[in-house]
Amino acid sequence: MINKIAHSGENTLKRILFFIYVLFIIAILVFIAQKIYLPPQLNQRRLFVHAEQALQNGQQDKFNKLKAKLVHYPLYPYLVYDDLSNRLSALPENEVKNYLAQYSDTAAAPELRHQWLLTLARAHKWPTFIQYYHHTKDAQVQCLYAQALYQTGKPLKAYQLGEKLWMTPRSQVKDCDALFAVMKENGALSDQLIWQRFLLITKYGKTDLAHYLAKQLPSNMQTQAKLWLIVKQNSNQIMNPLLFPPQNNTHNQIIAYGLQKMGDVNPNRAVKSWKSLKQDHNFSDEQVQKIIQAIAVGYIRKNHYHSVPWLHQINPKYLNNIAMNWRLRFALEDRNWRGLLHWINQLPAKEQKQSQWLYWRAQALQHLGKKAQADAILQQLAKKRDYYGFVAAEKLGLPYPIHNQQLSISDKDYQRVKNYPGFLRVNELFALQRNKEGVKEWWHVLKQLPESDRYIAARMANLNGWNQIALSTTGYIAHQDDLQLRFPQFYLSAVQKQANSYNLMPEFIYAIIRQESMFRPDAKSYAGAMGLMQLMPATANMLIQQDSLPQAYSNKLKEPEVNIKLGSQYLNRLLAANQQNIALTAAAYNAGPGRVRSWLPETGVIPTDIWVDTIPYPETRNYVKNVITYAIIYQYLMGGKPDINKMMPVVKPRSP
Repeated sequence: MINKIAHSGENTLKRILFFIYVLFIIAILVFIAQKIYLPPQLNQRRLFVHAEQALQNGQQDKFNKLKAKLVHYPLYPYLVYDDLSNRLSALPENEVKNYLAQYSDTAAAPELRHQWLLTLARAHKWPTFIQYYHHTKDAQVQCLYAQALYQTGKPLKAYQLGEKLWMTPRSQVKDCDALFAVMKENGALSDQLIWQRFLLITKYGKTDLAHYLAKQLPSNMQTQAKLWLIVKQNSNQIMNPLLFPPQNNTHNQIIAYGLQKMGDVNPNRAVKSWKSLKQDHNFSDEQVQKIIQAIAVGYIRKNHYHSVPWLHQINPKYLNNIAMNWRLRFALEDRNWRGLLHWINQLPAKEQKQSQWLYWRAQALQHLGKKAQADAILQQLAKKRDYYGFVAAEKLGLPYPIHNQQLSISDKDYQRVKNYPGFLRVNELFALQRNKEGVKEWWHVLKQLPESDRYIAARMANLNGWNQIALSTTGYIAHQDDLQLRFPQFYLSAVQKQANSYNLMPEFIYAIIRQESMFRPDAKSYAGAMGLMQLMPATANMLIQQDSLPQAYSNKLKEPEVNIKLGSQYLNRLLAANQQNIALTAAAYNAGPGRVRSWLPETGVIPTDIWVDTIPYPETRNYVKNVITYAIIYQYLMGGKPDINKMMPVVKPRSP
């Protein structure tokens, strides 16, 4: 019995050892197979990652060996960059020089140049700094360049650049401190320059920085600076006779500033203050005009009809865009066609040629019985693929000016652009999920391409599924008639599904997506709106609760299917609450349902084209026009017949 047990145990042990042996052989075979049969591209990616890890771990010899195997890999310049930036402080100059010359077409080259310049500045190697400096908008590097100019005997050039860097309404980077100190010491940073920046910051910047600058002024200027700061913090102080005595015009500029500030916040109070102050002070014509305009704009933002008499007092010489446009829009809102035509004629010649004012000139002429002149303008507009072109075409009964044309690309040209070294690098960076670096490389390469190749690049990005890049690139090409490229139908099944579920036009959903996020599923606004349709989390949670949807949706707003579902659900509700009018619904989606309700007429109806162009918010006004334009284009691309009238029925009065 004991022998049987021992024999059985021995057999079991042999089987285990045999099993381990087989696994070992399989592992060896898999390892060999990977070495032999792993596609070269995948093998290079693996080696690239291992090389990066070796460098990070300080294994320079291992890194060098792996790097030597990757000389022909598209991302080889990035390995060299990593190596050089890792030992930049002790680097021979010729290595940087060679890299910048050899790999100038990579996005890594500007990064290395930036780091190299900072290294040179820390070492006070100013002549070398100047040699490697390229024009940049980076304030830090600009300040160091100005310092380099000063240190190499070019103080006037240093001061000229320093003045530009000084005149900013915000705190400048710390690397400018040494430059500004030198300028002040040598009299290049005059009291007048300090005062000019003080005024700039008082009007547009932060109070603490204005206080800091005020202390640098001579004592006789500090008194006036204190008055500016008092009024900046509380515009009501302009009525304080102890600070601003009657019949004393010394500080009229400050009083005028205070009135403008007050007009922006509380136009009623500004009017009352203005009536009193103009009796006691002799303001200049320019100051008077700016005060009147500030009151007019303040009323526009609060209760715009009160602004009309103030708008009429503004000399055209001093009109800003807000006042100028609202003078026109009030005439339009009142359907005062003669007045509208009069104010259009007062616009600068360039503005008169804008589509919106050409369109409304035509409408004014039409209502004044000058049909031939009106039609001539509408025919001109009806050639343009935009909101006014579509409205004009509809009024004339003409085909909509869609102009859709995809350019032909030869296989040879496509392959040539596809195999451009920069785009090979982009492909590898995306394959390694280095998306941020991939996008940066794309734009660096694109800037170097001729126009014809940019179009090919956009098509290539589209085919590769690089949605955001493809769409963004269309803004940098001359050929704007490839509508399939400019208005893609990504996420088509999800859009169609939700359009059917919520009784929406799919082209409307697409128009919102394109306007809101340019098809970026990870898009997030400064206000916190998220995803393709830029939903606010609070709105999403409301929809989830009201329709008993899975609570997990609230954490999935960046997932296209979830975002499109919730966004479509919200559009459906807005459409029902806004007279089934896409223009009103788009406005509500952008500005909020409550605001749109307040913009509706109390009685009677308004043609939607008038309603759109009298929306108080410029952002919402342009948003609505864009959405309608995009919806028309998508309607065409998806096989429908464009019809702007169905999207813009007359606007009815608000319900009680």
